[in-house]
Amino acid sequence: MASMQRAQVIGILNATPDSFSDGGLFLSPSAALAQAQKLVADGADRLDLGAESTRPGFAPVDEGEERARLLPVLRAVAAALPEIPISVDTTKPAVARAALSLAPVTVNDVSGLTAPGMMDFARESRAPWVLMRPSSVPARDLVSFFARQLAALDPPGSQPVALDPGIGFGTTREEDFRLLEDGVRALLPFARPIWLGVSRKRVARVFRESLPAPASLDAASAVLALRGVAAGATHVRVHDPAAFLAVAAKEDA
Repeated sequence: MASMQRAQVIGILNATPDSFSDGGLFLSPSAALAQAQKLVADGADRLDLGAESTRPGFAPVDEGEERARLLPVLRAVAAALPEIPISVDTTKPAVARAALSLAPVTVNDVSGLTAPGMMDFARESRAPWVLMRPSSVPARDLVSFFARQLAALDPPGSQPVALDPGIGFGTTREEDFRLLEDGVRALLPFARPIWLGVSRKRVARVFRESLPAPASLDAASAVLALRGVAAGATHVRVHDPAAFLAVAAKEDA
């Protein structure tokens, strides 16, 4: 198994009422900050904040509502944990702009720069970006999609951009397993950081059922994510850093 020294652990923090795993738990700045501090204490190297659920069948929220949820949480977390890098999960240019006015965040864009105005804002802001394959792009088109989107940034190559194969976004479970390893390997020639998110997703639930011994969902998620790390993923998004790192330590032993 590849050493975890080459992968950063990103703690997921959802300021949403309807996320599939922790919706409604961290809506207030005080609750979100307490969870952020716990994630860091448990081993997270970075934090990923979201204020709109991206679960299957999610209900979109308007820009005003997303800002109202996100900005107070971002302000509290950035002030209390200034040494911790933060990414903000959004597909709205105005929300990304507002977040960047508060802190030097990375924009984690599940639309892969296909949402209205996001390509223009990425070019304008030159902000660090995570470019994910969206559900509208078939898994088989992963490499060609990223090639097009990276080439469209002006000038190409001058902006910090990470790639995420988009596991669980418009895919079958079989496609998810292929993206986890073959998909990650296919992205290596881009020479960009590769982010991976399988924590508590349906693919992890399916994988847990295949394990020979009972395992928690977080442990099963960790075993699955470590396959992506072995293939070349550099960043792993998790809900429970302590559980993930415990499994990683056993794999590295």
